[in-house]
Amino acid sequence: ALNTGFHNAKMRYIFYTDADNQFDLKELRKALPLINKADIVVGYRIKRADNLLRIIGSRVYNFLVKYLLHVRVRDVDCSFKIFRKEIFDKIN
Repeated sequence: ALNTGFHNAKMRYIFYTDADNQFDLKELRKALPLINKADIVVGYRIKRADNLLRIIGSRVYNFLVKYLLHVRVRDVDCSFKIFRKEIFDKIN
């Protein structure tokens, strides 16, 4: 479903988030100007709504992704993201 939505989007940018209310959508105003400097803008959760074990697991996972894949984001799995549409136009 996400793949279909991303490829069929008509606008210049695509905003993606989950519907579990972990994010204040008003924060989009702060994130949107950053897309002028990058292809993808990834948010991060300040106050995670998860238990301690999940938080620890997430930190370990994020560290490994950053170290092994050289990805420079604070929260890899954060679902508060803005993409340039052209990224998906290049992917089959």
